[in-house]
Amino acid sequence: MESATPETTKAAPTTCTVSHNVIVDAHVRAEFPRTWIDHMTYDAAVKGWREATPEEIGEKLEDKCKDFEEFLRDHRSQDVVSLEVVYERATLCSRCHERWEPAIDDETGETFCARCGATLAK
Repeated sequence: MESATPETTKAAPTTCTVSHNVIVDAHVRAEFPRTWIDHMTYDAAVKGWREATPEEIGEKLEDKCKDFEEFLRDHRSQDVVSLEVVYERATLCSRCHERWEPAIDDETGETFCARCGATLAK
């Protein structure tokens, strides 16, 4: 929590409440079958196979995303791909609808929104 005075951040005295667990975004995540991604990489320097680094796995996943886009256009593949909706949740100020960042008034000790200056209703 910040320590400040609400006058520095708000135009007019007002109150707000804190809205918990509000959905602020939603997107789809696709999980490809593990067999689609080879987690081993041939290392020419040591002339052998080694576990792929996270960066290498990311590059392979980028390629698989392109393949998946083609799969959706073609839609004849029998590979199982699971899709999941992912919700991003946050705590918001009811007045400005931004992520809640509390601050405390140095003089009164009241809690207020650091973004819009609204005093937290009791």
